[in-house]
Amino acid sequence: MTQITSGLTSPFLILLLCLLATGSWLCFFALRRKRKGDQPHCRKCEYQLTGIATEQTHCPECGQSLGTAKAIARGKRYTHIPLLLTGILLILITLSLSGHHVYQTVQTHGWIKLKPTSWLISDAVDEFNYFSKAFTSTSPYLPLPTSSSWINSQELFVRLRADTLSTTQCQILVNQTIKLQAQHHIWTIAQDWNGILDELIIAKAFSQEQIEKLITQNHSVELQCKPAIRRKRSFNCDSRDIEHDISNKLQLSFKETYCAIHFNDQLVKDVTTRSERYNKRGPWGTTSGYSLELYKEPFNSAPDGKGTLSYQIKVMVNVEEPAIYQPFEIALKTTQSIRLEPADAIVDNFITDDNFAKPVEDAWQQTRVQTTDNKTKIWLQLDSLPINLAMNVFIIDANKEIPFGGFMRQSNQDKQWELIRSSKKYTFSPNVHVELRPSQDVADQIKTLADYWGKTMRRENITVNTPYSPPFNMDRSLVDQMTKAVGIRLSGRSKKHAVGIHFNFHNNPVDVAYIPMYWINGSWKPIERSYHKTISYRAQKRGINSYGKSLRVKPDQKTISLRLEPDIDWEGLRYNRVDSPWGYAIEFHDLPLPEVGGKHTDTRYTGKVILPDDVLQVPALNEK
Repeated sequence: MTQITSGLTSPFLILLLCLLATGSWLCFFALRRKRKGDQPHCRKCEYQLTGIATEQTHCPECGQSLGTAKAIARGKRYTHIPLLLTGILLILITLSLSGHHVYQTVQTHGWIKLKPTSWLISDAVDEFNYFSKAFTSTSPYLPLPTSSSWINSQELFVRLRADTLSTTQCQILVNQTIKLQAQHHIWTIAQDWNGILDELIIAKAFSQEQIEKLITQNHSVELQCKPAIRRKRSFNCDSRDIEHDISNKLQLSFKETYCAIHFNDQLVKDVTTRSERYNKRGPWGTTSGYSLELYKEPFNSAPDGKGTLSYQIKVMVNVEEPAIYQPFEIALKTTQSIRLEPADAIVDNFITDDNFAKPVEDAWQQTRVQTTDNKTKIWLQLDSLPINLAMNVFIIDANKEIPFGGFMRQSNQDKQWELIRSSKKYTFSPNVHVELRPSQDVADQIKTLADYWGKTMRRENITVNTPYSPPFNMDRSLVDQMTKAVGIRLSGRSKKHAVGIHFNFHNNPVDVAYIPMYWINGSWKPIERSYHKTISYRAQKRGINSYGKSLRVKPDQKTISLRLEPDIDWEGLRYNRVDSPWGYAIEFHDLPLPEVGGKHTDTRYTGKVILPDDVLQVPALNEK
């Protein structure tokens, strides 16, 4: 392939070469004309040798030996001044024109256009490595790159797209690209290098070995579990299969052939997905949790002490585009060292230093105990703590001690309520005591070793069912905005009469924490019956959040009525925490249900905000 890096067009370059050749030839001819006369001269320095003694063997001027016939020239060479001046003029014109063109090229495109491609590739790689170092460094003398910082990479991308690289240069660039692409922390912002990779894939410049290396280095696995495992019934570990984006010009599909967890090279659990089909996504980008039984082999016969837990996965990769590569296997493995401990061992660090005692006690600010028809709740308001908590919660009522499960709280978290629930209703005395006891069982839920407060904490004479109203935003001026912001879409109806219900919140002006409900048998019932049923989102000026749920309806049901009920327990949310959410319900009456197998529609229904002085309209729902 022809490489043009100077910016000179071919006709103009030919003209300059012709002028330079003509000027050079004229100068040579002007200086090397035929000799005139018969006087002897030294051929080297043109010294006239007339009158020199015959026995003289060397030129008296330059010392050149005169012993050979060619050492003495006959006649004097005269310079043709007009031809010499013409030649010099042509050479000066050539240098002036080329210099002007180079200057214009540099002014228009920058000096980078004149750099040889091999040199450019080397500088582009150095440029990438410099910015990679700057990206991970805290030094103020290594500034982070901007879009204008990648001048060598940008020019290299332009030349690659223009097909001006030789085959050798392309192979050098492929190998360098594979090395640089492995630096995932900087690759995502190196847009020109992403473009270079795309162009190399389109050009099918990667060999089978190179494409395998590129794809393999973008897939990895992780394994996480607590480093110290107590010999209880079981313990939990998580595996994570990671995929980094490579190029949208590279279309891949995967087929898992083996996936297993081993302990000291002995099989613990085979979790291979048995499928003969290639899948576009494969296992990548997923996190899986496993419960491993300690009373089974190989843990049961292993002695206390150190061991190695490993996670292995093998996946067949099919390169669908470009379709020139053979399927190949990726085999990945990660390990984690663990330590088996007796069942009653304390593996985390429970601190009893009195310096922590007062700050920890002061952080526990309020306590509430509530009982309803079917559950009991304990509320603990905790301010920022100087140390982590891993506690079991007990209610002490006279001589009864009732365990309520545990909770964890990290240090330095903002003030918030912790909610501990029980699905059982208890009958208590008017006043009870609440006690928090350090628990290794609770700390085992975290897959790292940490420091926890190690003393029991107690609050006495807590009045059961003390009246409490959670803080809601009751601003009625937001009614119109919330009516527009909150909507519902109904999608599809299966043969088993399952309807997709999608609540969406578009530019909601205030935080929300709602329980989705539907009308059935003359009352509102929660769509979700688990503890994690609350839809909670922060206020947003631009954006949309959606919550979807499938709900089975009656075969002859034509309409459905839905309600978003403010969650009075919003302060106990563990995820998507909000602050003073809106306190008014929103109802959607008599929404038409889709037919079985009917076409999906994008109709968005808005509801009615229910204010305290509104008369509740009972939905007309067919409940035969």
